[in-house]
Amino acid sequence: MATGTVAHATKDGRTLLFFYDFDALVLAEDAADMALSDLLASMASGSPRMKVVRSLIWAGLRTFQEEISLKDVGALMLSEGDALGAAMGKAITAAMPQLKPAGGAAKTENPRKPASKARQAGTGTRSSARGSRKV
Repeated sequence: MATGTVAHATKDGRTLLFFYDFDALVLAEDAADMALSDLLASMASGSPRMKVVRSLIWAGLRTFQEEISLKDVGALMLSEGDALGAAMGKAITAAMPQLKPAGGAAKTENPRKPASKARQAGTGTRSSARGSRKV
């Protein structure tokens, strides 16, 4: 089994293998007609469109189950429920470990420093321009 492959045992005894590589991600983009960043943002939102979920599951299964159709995946989603989505999530995380497992924002090597607090206005007078004469 390829690294990053996640197995899911169906209720009817079959074993489905999820695997996400570049080609699978392109398939998902094409099936959903959305950019990968939009697909992942939709998943991270907590209430993704069903089209997004179905496209990502289908694309992840296609490497090892070439004959599976989008319609087949829709039926699997109904019969397998959240377990199918959990297997997909594990496989996506294995393919892109820089993503947080909970679907949050990507980890960064050098996170931004917090913004400094704005300086409060002083009580003194404003300085004159350099070299100008005082009256």
